[in-house]
Amino acid sequence: MSAASNYEWVNSKSLELVRKRLRLALQDVAVQARKLGAEYEGITTEALASWESGTGQPELRHLEALSQIYVCPVGWFFLSSLPTETHKLDFRGVASKERIGGQGRQTLMRFLELAEWAEGVAVQTGQLRTPSIGSASITDEMKDLVAAERRRLGFDPSIRGSWGDKDDAFNWWRRRIESLGVFCFVMRLPTSEVRGASFWGEHGAAFILVNSEDAEAAAGRTFTLLHEYAHLMLRASFVCDFRGSGGGTEVESFTNRFAARMLLGRDELADRLKELGANTFREQWGDAYLDRIREPFRVSRDVAAICLEKELGLAPEGFYAGKRATWANRKGFGRSTTPSTGRNLEARKLRTVGTTLAKVLSSKQAEASLSVLDLAEMLDVKVERVPAILQAFREAGDKV
Repeated sequence: MSAASNYEWVNSKSLELVRKRLRLALQDVAVQARKLGAEYEGITTEALASWESGTGQPELRHLEALSQIYVCPVGWFFLSSLPTETHKLDFRGVASKERIGGQGRQTLMRFLELAEWAEGVAVQTGQLRTPSIGSASITDEMKDLVAAERRRLGFDPSIRGSWGDKDDAFNWWRRRIESLGVFCFVMRLPTSEVRGASFWGEHGAAFILVNSEDAEAAAGRTFTLLHEYAHLMLRASFVCDFRGSGGGTEVESFTNRFAARMLLGRDELADRLKELGANTFREQWGDAYLDRIREPFRVSRDVAAICLEKELGLAPEGFYAGKRATWANRKGFGRSTTPSTGRNLEARKLRTVGTTLAKVLSSKQAEASLSVLDLAEMLDVKVERVPAILQAFREAGDKV
């Protein structure tokens, strides 16, 4: 339908509301439309403004591009009012939900969309697995809980010797958690807004989202992974920046402590501090000193700061919270020397969805019931790339 049509075939108000629900500016949409690739129609700020004002009309190819950007069905643009969206994620794990901007909201919605689709595929193909993770309460004794989960995941401090770097550490923990039947996704989130999320599906599937852009790269992602694992043990679906608000502050403190203790034992930290001659209380521990403490263990600054305050009492109350607030707005550091742009498409998609979903999608059951078009849409790739991606998924699953 051309812009010259004398009747409105989409609802201009709904078109505007769908954009604003993600807090996207007109320019944001135009930039993202260009990044979608040649298979989608480019959109200018002027054209979008005219569609939202009702002075112009988009064509179907424009709406298909907008549905990708807005993470919603094309049908929403024709409705007189938008459907009521239920909040399936608890935002008490972030300092303020209002701070989450367009990119963060888009990623969280894509996370939910992919999680619900993955669970549906697992049910449809008879591959739904009840995750064999433990359960927890914030009143549990941390020492006992950590000991039980370390046994479940097969972690012993000696395993660190097999890791070449922090990426190896993250991949080891991710594979162990995925081996329990948890879906672990890695997607881009604004580091100052969101670090991760966890989600329990309607049929009992468990999902974790880890920020690929964590300020501390692999070490930070590992902490996020264990933090979100703790939320799953609490049977909660949370969005987190590790600070929390309202009733979520206590929960965030618990999951932070769990992640830190899983990655670094109290006795290990005490021995390291003795080695450095620093086993005394300090009002301030500089970042450089935290780096010296954490480096042998391949953990993040979060871990060192939490353990100093909460486990050994060698830092004042609120020490980690203060550090967290400072780090949240800093640019990334300690990143891998291998640029993500150097990975091929198959490797990038495997990194995003993880081996749990990869095994489900590359199975014979899925091959018999899923269309290539459906796979291409959910994996956000061209149809012709699907066979190669499934082959990479199949090979990755065989190695696990």
